[in-house]
Amino acid sequence: MPIRERERVENQNIVVGFGEICTVNISEKKGIGKTPVRKAVLIKGIGIQSDAHSAPDDETRQVSFLALESIEKQKRALKEKMSDHQKDIVLMPGSFAENITTKGIDSLELMLNDIIEIAEDVVLQVSRIGKECPAPCSIFYRTGDCIMPREGFFARVLKGGAVYPNSVIKITRASVGQSQGISYKSEKDFKVLNAA
Repeated sequence: MPIRERERVENQNIVVGFGEICTVNISEKKGIGKTPVRKAVLIKGIGIQSDAHSAPDDETRQVSFLALESIEKQKRALKEKMSDHQKDIVLMPGSFAENITTKGIDSLELMLNDIIEIAEDVVLQVSRIGKECPAPCSIFYRTGDCIMPREGFFARVLKGGAVYPNSVIKITRASVGQSQGISYKSEKDFKVLNAA
C-alpha cells in the first residue's frame, strides 16, 4: 500500500508510513559492500559508530537506507540479463553499501525533511533522496547497474541510540502549515529553487 494511502494526522505531523529494519550494516572502508551486524549505535550529527561513511562534515549522508524490496527487484532484473561472468554475484542486504536495509518503506514516496523514528528512541531526518555518483561504484562494475542513486535515501541523525534488525520504523512529515508544502527531491533542487 503506498505511503500516501496511510496518511493520518498525529501531533501536527502526518504519519506517512511504517516499516521495519531488515538489517543494520557497517563497513570499515568506503567503496565496498557492508556487513550485517546485530546492533549499531547511531551518534547525533555523525552517523553510525565504527562505519566508514559516518560523516560529521556531511550532514546529507550520515546514514544510508535502501529497501529490501529494491534489492529483490534488482536481483530479478540481474537474473534476466545475467552473463556467465555474473553468475556468482550475490546481492543481499549491505551489498549496495547501505547502512540500514528496510522492509515496507517506499523511498519513492519520501520527501526531504521527513522524520524517521526507529523504535521510538532514535530520530533521523531525511536529508537526501538518491545520490549522484561521481564515478561508478564497485556494484555497478560487478552488475552493470547500481540502484542506490535511484532508490536509496540518506538521513542525518537528530537523536542517537541503538538500532537492531526488526526494529519498527515510523515516517512522519510536517503538516502543510509547518512545512509550507515545499519539498525538494535533492539538494540540487533545493539550491536551484532557493537561488533567487
